[in-house]
Amino acid sequence: MERDGAIGFDFGTTNSAIAVVLAGETEPRLIPLDLAQTESPLVPTALYFRPDGEVHIGRDAVETYVRLEADHTIRRERRATGAEIETAFGTERVLTEVDVNQPGRFFQSIKRSLADSSFRGTEIFGRAVTLEDLVATFAREMRERAEAMLGRDVTRAVVGRPVHWSNREAGDELALRRMETALRQAGFTDFTFMEEPIAAGLGLEATLPRARTVLVFDFGGGTLDVTIMRIGGEERSVLATAGVPIGGDTLDEDVMDRRLLRYFGEQLRWGPQQLPMPQHILDTARRWYTIPELNEPSTLRFLRDLERERKPSVRRPVRALLSLARGNHGWSLFREIERAKIGLSAREQERLRYVADAIAIDEPLSRTEFEGLIERRVRQSARCIDEALASAGLDASRIDLVMHTGGSSLIPRFRRLLAETFGPDKLTGQDAFTSVASGLALAARDL
Repeated sequence: MERDGAIGFDFGTTNSAIAVVLAGETEPRLIPLDLAQTESPLVPTALYFRPDGEVHIGRDAVETYVRLEADHTIRRERRATGAEIETAFGTERVLTEVDVNQPGRFFQSIKRSLADSSFRGTEIFGRAVTLEDLVATFAREMRERAEAMLGRDVTRAVVGRPVHWSNREAGDELALRRMETALRQAGFTDFTFMEEPIAAGLGLEATLPRARTVLVFDFGGGTLDVTIMRIGGEERSVLATAGVPIGGDTLDEDVMDRRLLRYFGEQLRWGPQQLPMPQHILDTARRWYTIPELNEPSTLRFLRDLERERKPSVRRPVRALLSLARGNHGWSLFREIERAKIGLSAREQERLRYVADAIAIDEPLSRTEFEGLIERRVRQSARCIDEALASAGLDASRIDLVMHTGGSSLIPRFRRLLAETFGPDKLTGQDAFTSVASGLALAARDL
């Protein structure tokens, strides 16, 4: 193989992509790397591990997870974890309940955990796996597929990163260290990071004959990043950046929290004292990737005891919650929430419909209602814009263009926020899903 040129690698919360500017060309090319969805340059950032060591990524991981998990029968046994504790009777091995029929382990949105110091890793069929290992597994497969498509080594990259992974500086530093470790494990030997909204702005830069002050509003699956730049002509400078860890996934969780949790026991009252559903159970049900934690034995015992209550107002939502956990319906339920959310960008009215086992949801949702559910995220976004403007020492009237990118930037309420703040004539868009990867490729060409 010839010596590798650098690629642009957009490692996203929901989807990832690789782009490159080939020798003799000026425009970036997105490389179709998802073997199960070759018509799209986007690869879902998902992993599925099988007991035999086989690993699936992208759309294949999602489809394998949905197919195998839907059909499998849970059978739990107590197994040793490998850990030991000292007791009054000597050293004892720590036991846990495991599903010995589990066909695989599914991971998605791993980017969201990079800044979380409490999540160091997990166990996959008896093997300890760190968060860095998970990221490296995905990144390595992406790199090797790119090598096969390009016919050359791919070890050099400009890699996208959010302005902030976390609300805390320590979280940002941890996430960056983890990404560096994972990329090296994945076989990247020479790489640099570029903030994603800056990368998105590079594609716009080539269309500007003279320098303009541009605000980039990059709202994806996991983060919102705002950058103010002077680009165009021969000028390129970054005036300010700001970011908050909210994204499209956050909006889906808001819908679950404020409209659908009532189907799973948020409003029930049980026992002589009319007690509510324990808060930790509701918190676990708010996010699709934590829903499997409801299968923890003590939680299951509590829910089964509740299921024996005579009142239908208690039994019905508890059975739905048990179905949600035992039937592994979290992923598909949240895909229905996402479908309705996307639909509301084009229509004024949608219905959330999900029927499986003891779950029966048929919930109307209008665009106005959805905007009410997410209003605090809109306020957070407005504060993020204000922070960037203040850091640059500018007011809104000094912004010449506002570029919106990222799938969540297509939501009408956020487009309206930008129009109200800067004026509708200033809004311009790049490809919502690939502008970051393309910009990273342009930066890689200039290395």
